Amino acid sequence: MAERFEARLDDLFRDYAALGVRPIDRLATARGAIATSPPRAWRRPLMQRPLRLALVATLSLVLVAAGAALIGNNLKQPEPTTPTPTPVTPTPMPTATPTTLGPTPDASATNAEGDIIVTHVS
Repeated sequence: MAERFEARLDDLFRDYAALGVRPIDRLATARGAIATSPPRAWRRPLMQRPLRLALVATLSLVLVAAGAALIGNNLKQPEPTTPTPTPVTPTPMPTATPTTLGPTPDASATNAEGDIIVTHVS
């Protein structure tokens, strides 16, 4: 099947090549190109393009300035605060001598068994 396709393609190329180089009608080609050009609505005069460009640029700048003003207006500045003094409370310092829960003896002695004998309580 592929051989048949290649044989047909070969015959078509030989027939086309046998025609040789032909003259081209330049005028007909130009008329065809003009006939398929886009409509006149797409072609603008050259004077309108700079005017439109200036209008678009001005409108863009106005919109950017308005947006910056709106955003900048909503930004809040931090309010200055004065430091408030904190009250100083003294912390109790530990004492150098330990405290006892009861009366302290003035004099004591021990007997033969090792018991402590208190002689005077203040």
